[in-house]
Amino acid sequence: MVGTVDEPNSIGPDVPGYRHIRLLSATPMSRVYLAEELTGERRRVALKVLDLSTSRADFIARFRAEVTIAWALRHPHIVETFHAGEIPGHHYLAMRHVAGPDLDLLLRSGPLPVEKTLRMAGQIADALDAAHRRQLVHRDVKPANILLDNATGDAFLCDFGIAKDLRAQAITQYGAPLTPLYAAPEQQTGRRVTRHADVYALTGVLYHCLTGRPPFDRSTTHQVYEAHRKATPPLISTARPDLPARLDEVFRRGLAKRPPDRYASCTELVTDLAAILGGTPRPPRTRPAFHWSPARIRVAAVAGVIVVAVAAVPWLIAQHHRSTPTQATKPPASTAFPTSAERTLIDLVGDSGCRRAPATETTGFTGVRAAVDCAPPASGATAETYVQFDSVSQLRAAFNRDAGTAKAPTGVDCATGRAPGFLGNRRYDLRSVDLGGLLCYPGADSGLVLEWSVEPLRVLGRATGADPAALTAWWASYFGPPTAAIVSAVNKQSSPPFPTERESALLAHIPAASRNNCVRPSDQQVRMNVGDTPVTAVVCGPTSGAAIVFYYQFPDPVTMNASYGAPDPGGADCTTATTDFGGEHSYSRGGETGRLRCFTTDNTGERDMIWTDDRLNIEGMAFQCGDPLAVLDWWRNDAGPS
Repeated sequence: MVGTVDEPNSIGPDVPGYRHIRLLSATPMSRVYLAEELTGERRRVALKVLDLSTSRADFIARFRAEVTIAWALRHPHIVETFHAGEIPGHHYLAMRHVAGPDLDLLLRSGPLPVEKTLRMAGQIADALDAAHRRQLVHRDVKPANILLDNATGDAFLCDFGIAKDLRAQAITQYGAPLTPLYAAPEQQTGRRVTRHADVYALTGVLYHCLTGRPPFDRSTTHQVYEAHRKATPPLISTARPDLPARLDEVFRRGLAKRPPDRYASCTELVTDLAAILGGTPRPPRTRPAFHWSPARIRVAAVAGVIVVAVAAVPWLIAQHHRSTPTQATKPPASTAFPTSAERTLIDLVGDSGCRRAPATETTGFTGVRAAVDCAPPASGATAETYVQFDSVSQLRAAFNRDAGTAKAPTGVDCATGRAPGFLGNRRYDLRSVDLGGLLCYPGADSGLVLEWSVEPLRVLGRATGADPAALTAWWASYFGPPTAAIVSAVNKQSSPPFPTERESALLAHIPAASRNNCVRPSDQQVRMNVGDTPVTAVVCGPTSGAAIVFYYQFPDPVTMNASYGAPDPGGADCTTATTDFGGEHSYSRGGETGRLRCFTTDNTGERDMIWTDDRLNIEGMAFQCGDPLAVLDWWRNDAGPS
């Protein structure tokens, strides 16, 4: 980070314990200052301050995720986090100050020397592999997120704001802006993201380092996306005839379209690169030359599975992964661990360090198939337990028994971490489909307990912690079974099973890139969105443009247009409203015509779109959209209907 603007110490919000030196960088929603600690080691730090009054909800979620993940990762080449907190109107994060440029700035002058490229590559590859071992995928590896220290030449990876935890949902993935020059094809089409996405992005960064340009450099964002999905990786031997032709195979493999065809790790990629170039990757340092003082994270929680209202339309911000459990029987205490039922439950929640839960964890429960205690995957929770039941009725009985024992008031939301006395009990949903209950109450030894049920999979989760905001933020990011497993169970248990013939016909009009985790929305949700008109309805997400998208097919254009509402004769064209995202206008798109309305919610800054298709009588509603340019690119190419 390089300082660009000198400011008096009084500039910026007063963060206790720090003195501002100068402004390093700024956006409309956040600023990064070079600051000095006023106590202790009096280190110089990069102090990132988020202004809550001007920040969109997705940026606030990114910031909170960055705090949580940065706290969990300790690596010599990942920018270290010292302290995080909240002051009136702002969140802040104090990090190590790397006195030097980012890689993006260096590459503006052309290719890097081979030795410098290898030095940086070895350190960043080791940092990424360390994150992958913690089941974290960075998802935004790019030159701007690689910092280089002027004094030592060492490289540091930063900005885990849109990282994804493979064991649970990532609150920041909704509307999270991708960097199309380096993003893997699966990120752009909404498919499951693994460590191979970071391997792909690092390969693209290294190609840029050696040639002076990204591998798929095109005129428009859509052309870049298309090239990543369809174009053959360029030959580096053509761009750099002075380099060995054998490098072509390294970059062909690193930029393979299918994740399994890529290198298994970032280090393997860099090792092959170095072997051909005749150099040696710079090994990671054993420890950076500074120390970490633990501090409690006090950042307001993001609710990962609660209903949020925008334009009278709720949606869920939650994602999970992996597969649906199979039937088994709870073992006697003397049976070797794990049984097949216990192994299924462990694989489902995806945690490590699991063991059979003691009998006291399920005292009074009936129909228990398996119960395990696991190590929490990140800070915020000190312990976690998962129990799977034979039936939903037995799961509900266990949850209701605990709620009754705690005397938790019904209707009080625990997900914000602000329930009075940390005592509450409320239902939560997935894309308007009811999933279960969320319970919070004080536990033993001044601890706190968060308990939740996932009824489609008959799973009860329980986590303990000390700080309400940190515990609920942990739950929002890391809890329980995956979306794919939940969606599969929800659809099988729907009446009639989803999809029906009409729903299948509607799904066929949704492009594959947006046909993710689709379910039938609840009757209440449909009434809220389109009234009592008989429609065929599906809801999918997330996509590269929006967190959640509803599609409604009407019997005729009259009822569709009545649902959409009156056109605005003087409305702005949303396709050109990239700064002030608001307007209503007719559109023509690839032969399809209709109306398009876009708007930004005043109190949250979140962006939404509603559009109609005259030929198919389908109305689309996209909520919690991301960057306007990315949203419009998605709408033009992947939103449908088609």
